[in-house]
Amino acid sequence: MSQEKQKRLMGKQIRTQIINVLLIGAILVAGAGVVLSGLLALFVVPAPDGNTAVEVSGRLQRISPPNARYGDLTINLTDGRSYYVNRVNEADYFEWERLIAQVDPGDVVTLTVVRPLAWRILGFLDKPGLGPVAGVRTDATVYMDPAIAAATWTAQATFVRSAFLLLTVLLVLIVVSMRVRGS
Repeated sequence: MSQEKQKRLMGKQIRTQIINVLLIGAILVAGAGVVLSGLLALFVVPAPDGNTAVEVSGRLQRISPPNARYGDLTINLTDGRSYYVNRVNEADYFEWERLIAQVDPGDVVTLTVVRPLAWRILGFLDKPGLGPVAGVRTDATVYMDPAIAAATWTAQATFVRSAFLLLTVLLVLIVVSMRVRGS
């Protein structure tokens, strides 16, 4: 074999090895993205709808003002159930100060409680005794409208879409890698 042919063959082998390394790296990154997006899709609080939320009612025991560090507000009912509203400072549609001022212990409150996908898949909390809240009302007043949360809480849906997109990219990379190795 001529020296020129050996150089070309060696160059082709090096290119093939580089392509294989790049494909393996891309497969690992895409795989990690699928896992991360999938976990986030499972555990991030979803927008309230007929599949993700339930309404619970009970007599109010106490409402804790927002946590100074995290901004979460806790609502405890007299029967021991406890719920929370994440980062009330970011939910300008939640009139929590008015809620604290107008609703007293013993008053009946109705909460729209959402359940992350992992909880629903595993059957946890069909009638939740704890969890994140997307709506708060009494018979007379709506303090947090779940319709607004339904329209604005998009993180969980975004993570689901990302997981499927990354899974598609991962499958394409695997097919391409198999073809490169086969040639």
